[in-house]
Amino acid sequence: MINLSEVVLCPEFNQDINVTRGNTLLTFSGVIMPTGANDILLLPESERYLPSVKIYTLDSLERGDIVHHHGIDYVIKTIADWSDYGYYNQIGVRHLPTAKGHSGGFEIT
Repeated sequence: MINLSEVVLCPEFNQDINVTRGNTLLTFSGVIMPTGANDILLLPESERYLPSVKIYTLDSLERGDIVHHHGIDYVIKTIADWSDYGYYNQIGVRHLPTAKGHSGGFEIT
């Protein structure tokens, strides 16, 4: 198999990616690029209209991680494990600070 990790680490493309996981700030090396039409089809229908980015890293991010890129926060929605080829491919959609997690509904008494 072809190991493409050299492309992800190439200084011409590679950048530090700041990620918030819970209350922890992490830094990954990788490549961030715009999503294409086929990438957007991997997202849930309700999120396909949101601005999104494709993120290539050597280590997997987790769903729900917040990626900070150019002053905008993106929440990771999809993860593709291409580790056999040396990288992981994630898609993040724009995350607004007012967005809340699922409330769990109301308690019925």
